[in-house]
Amino acid sequence: LINSGGSVSFTSANRGGNYLRYYSIDEAGNQQSIVSDDVNINQLPVFSAASDDAGTIKGGTTVTVNTTASDADSNQTIKLVVCKTIGVTGTDCDGGAGDQYCTTTTGAGGTNPTCNWTAESDNTTHSWYAYIFDSLNEGAAGNYKTGSYTTDSTAATVSPTNPGNGAGTSDNTPTFTGTATENISNCQIQVASNEGFSTILHNGLDANVSGGTTCSYVLPDANTLSDGNYYWRMKATDTVGNAGAYD
Repeated sequence: LINSGGSVSFTSANRGGNYLRYYSIDEAGNQQSIVSDDVNINQLPVFSAASDDAGTIKGGTTVTVNTTASDADSNQTIKLVVCKTIGVTGTDCDGGAGDQYCTTTTGAGGTNPTCNWTAESDNTTHSWYAYIFDSLNEGAAGNYKTGSYTTDSTAATVSPTNPGNGAGTSDNTPTFTGTATENISNCQIQVASNEGFSTILHNGLDANVSGGTTCSYVLPDANTLSDGNYYWRMKATDTVGNAGAYD
């Protein structure tokens, strides 16, 4: 029973569809016909998962965050905001634009927003924090989700180990071996007749990688070296794609 000037209150506990029927009776006892109405209170978006496609990556690589998010209100958009640190003010990262990795908004009724950014060109681990909001700027109960990736922006170097510097050999098709500073995916060898490498005899010969960091190359008979002094060096590309130079 609601007297004149009274009201019916709905709270966040009543999110979703609510159904209201009412009628009025005046002081003379005349009764209004029953009126039915629907009251829909905004439902919070559901945010159940977020993940990136990175792991350990080369600096400057694109990082993409994919989400599992939806909204029961079909007319709502979903906004994804990915921050560099924890915390948002409204629907923005606490630190402003400089604290944001990326953001995107779906169309009405859209689900699972995704966005990406260019990773830092350094050598460290970076964390990200993902938040979901609806068209009314209400945040998901599942806020926030977090993840991390590691950037590697330093190329591997390869130190020649065998034949050693100044060493002699009677083998005119020697095996050249070097050790890299990190795991590598490929390596090459360069052989010259002078120390300044201005006279290159063999360039960019693809060597074999074993044990992650060992680079070796057996000179084939077709490239047999005449007796004399020779100079050699190696370079490699690490497992995330940083290409080194001849060392």
